[in-house]
Amino acid sequence: MQWDAVQYMKFSGERLRPCRDLAAAVGHPNPRRILDLGCGPGSSTAVLQERFPQAEILGVDRDADMLEKARKNCPDVVFLSCDAGRELNRLPTDFDLVFSNACIHWIPEQAGLLRDMMDRLVPGGWMAVQIPLTQKAPFYEILSQVAAGQRWRQRLNRRQDRFYSLSPSEYFDILSGLTADFSMWETVYYHRVGDYGDILEWYRGSGLRPYLAALEAGEQTDFERELLAALPARYPRQANGQIVLPMARLFMTAQKEG
Repeated sequence: MQWDAVQYMKFSGERLRPCRDLAAAVGHPNPRRILDLGCGPGSSTAVLQERFPQAEILGVDRDADMLEKARKNCPDVVFLSCDAGRELNRLPTDFDLVFSNACIHWIPEQAGLLRDMMDRLVPGGWMAVQIPLTQKAPFYEILSQVAAGQRWRQRLNRRQDRFYSLSPSEYFDILSGLTADFSMWETVYYHRVGDYGDILEWYRGSGLRPYLAALEAGEQTDFERELLAALPARYPRQANGQIVLPMARLFMTAQKEG
């Protein structure tokens, strides 16, 4: 599956709020070298540049379109193609901060991934991670129900969402096995949109994308029409006519011992 950087950057202000909050939570006073894992179009990289202007940043992502946009957005940063699920251990181990915003839930074998991320750090270095809690989003319940319908179940019979995120309890156990110094917390962001089409527009840049990629153009339109019909029951309009789109996010920071 290929990503679309332009589509992803719609609602960029809302998408960047958790990233800024994650960067603000980093306890390292002055990281010299930063790895931005899953840098996407460079939005998170720009946040890191603002937060740590003296740092040398390496941005990595597996998607060519995202990397092209990242190089344009942050021309003074080095960006490399890297499949974090397979190639992370090829990267240096001298980073003061490994930062990953809304990325690792797409990658299998979470325990091994987090261990590899910690291995990229120098002693005393920090890891900072944020992922969406997709299991708490009504949209994904609707998406699964529609995909299981008679028309779509044969075309969408695999786990199209490809999310590999774990429960907070499982992440706690993983982190506690890596270091004694870590923190976890959850934040819910209440985004405001004007129409149900805006909800689809948001998810076209993320979780809906694998589903649409498995369908032909005409089928995509029909599939989205079914999704639209199901949204009002789970996302009622507010008194002013707007729709609240709640997004629960899990934050994790950890400091490497030594």
